[in-house]
Amino acid sequence: MLNKKLKLVQTLPYFTKNTLRTISSDLDNTLDVSIRRMLGRGQLIKLKNGFYTTEYYFNKNGHKPEYREFISSVLSQPSYLSLEYVLGEYDILTEETQAFTAITLKSSRSYENKLGSFLYKNIPESFFVGFEARIFAHNTYLIASKAKALFDYLYSLSSVLDLSVDGYDVVEERRLKIELLNHNDWDEFSTYLRIKKGKKASLIKEKLKKYAPNL
Repeated sequence: MLNKKLKLVQTLPYFTKNTLRTISSDLDNTLDVSIRRMLGRGQLIKLKNGFYTTEYYFNKNGHKPEYREFISSVLSQPSYLSLEYVLGEYDILTEETQAFTAITLKSSRSYENKLGSFLYKNIPESFFVGFEARIFAHNTYLIASKAKALFDYLYSLSSVLDLSVDGYDVVEERRLKIELLNHNDWDEFSTYLRIKKGKKASLIKEKLKKYAPNL
């Protein structure tokens, strides 16, 4: 029976239904029943459809921020942490955010599970840059730099807010601690403005000029 073989996967940060299929002799219908029962008993933790971890692994690692950050990279691939989550980590965003926010090449989407809320926003492939690799349990995941997180955040806002309104100060309105960016951060930020030429990039540049005149 499958539940007797969970020890084979209890040291994995996540696994899929296909993984369970390879360690079980159950037919698909029986496997589905087994998974539902183990979910009901709490032996399995559902991350999203077809993706799971064990109760054992969750109890040992579920409280670790780096585990939840890694799972963010698993739920939508490829993706990297950015936007409000990263700005909050750098204390640039004064409002607390509970969600893990990320950029993906797939369509915008969201997931909820026992590890938290995971929100993804789509970005053009040419913008899928500006991140570094981090490691959790020998697994790599990606997280944006301070400058890229700010750019992603403002670029995303420009899709829902009219930045062209005279006198509108997005930095002040969003209470961004823009002074926490240094010269190197602004140099990096300017490279993203050059990658994405057009109205949105021009508006972002215009709104930040008084904070970073050399943009």
